[in-house]
Amino acid sequence: MEMKANKKEPLYVALSTQKGGAGKTTLTALVAS
Repeated sequence: MEMKANKKEPLYVALSTQKGGAGKTTLTALVAS
């Protein structure tokens, strides 16, 4: 159940990450998690 709720967070993070660059690593870590 937690995974389903988490699926929406990475998407938001991905949009926010597109503006940065260092966030790409964080996004990958979140997705890998």
